[in-house]
Amino acid sequence: MSIALIIKASPLVWIRRFLWIAHTVMNNTMKCLYGLLTLVASISSFSLFAASLQVTPVNLFFEKNENAKAVYLSNSGPHDVRAQLRLYLWEQENGKDVLTDARDLVASPPMTQIPPGKTQMVRMLMVQPPPGSRERSWRLIVDELPPAIDSTASSDNHVNFLLRYSIPVFAGGDTSPDISRIHVRLEGNRLWVRNDNPVHIKLSNVRLLKGKQTVTVTAGLMGYVLGGKQMVWPVGAASPGMQKVEFSLNDSPVLKSLPLQSP
Repeated sequence: MSIALIIKASPLVWIRRFLWIAHTVMNNTMKCLYGLLTLVASISSFSLFAASLQVTPVNLFFEKNENAKAVYLSNSGPHDVRAQLRLYLWEQENGKDVLTDARDLVASPPMTQIPPGKTQMVRMLMVQPPPGSRERSWRLIVDELPPAIDSTASSDNHVNFLLRYSIPVFAGGDTSPDISRIHVRLEGNRLWVRNDNPVHIKLSNVRLLKGKQTVTVTAGLMGYVLGGKQMVWPVGAASPGMQKVEFSLNDSPVLKSLPLQSP
C-alpha cells in the first residue's frame, strides 16, 4: 500500500531511480567482466615451471663396515636445477619425530647443480660408525632451490614449484623385526604403535577390523616406528570395539595381523 502511494505521488522520480539502478548494475557487471578478463590474461602470461628434480634411492641402508652410499639427483627439466642436501639425526619422542643436526654422517657435496637431462651423484659419508649393534637412523633432506635470478629477464611472471625429499637412512641393526614385539592400541581416534624391536619397522596399508567391518587407516605408507620407540597416528572415524589391526610390514606383500590392545 505504501509503495503504491509513493509511485502514484511521484512516478517521474521512480522512473529516474529505476534508470539509475539499471545503469549501476550494468556498470558493475562490466567492471566484473573486465576484471575477470584481466585475471585470465594475467594468468596466461605466467610461465609455470614444474618441479623437475628426482632423487634415488628412496631409502638408504648402511651395511656393517660400510662407510659410503651414493644418492643420485636427476634433472628432467629444460633448465639447470640447484639442490641442497642436509642430514639430521632422526629420533622419536612422545609419539613424534625429532630431528637434530647430524655430525656423524655428511653429504658430499652438500650443494649441487644439475644440467638439463643429467644426473649428479652425491655421496653420503659415515664419519663415525654407529657404536654397538643397535640401529641408528637419520633423515636426508633434499631441497630443490629456486633458480638463479636472470638479470635480463623479469622474475615477476614466473611460478616455480619446488620439491623437498625426506629420505630415511639407517645403519646397523642386522636383524629382522619380530612381529610379537610390536604392540598396537586404539585410544579414541588415535592409533598408538610401540616397537620393542632393536630395529625400525615400516607400516603400510593399515586397516582396523571388527568381524566383517573394516576401517582403512591408510591405503599407502603410514610411517615408521624406530627401534624401542612408539608413534601415534590419527585414525579418523574409527568405530568403537575394533578388535584387530592388519598391515604391511616393511613393504612385505603379505599382510600381518595383530590384536588391538586395551588402552
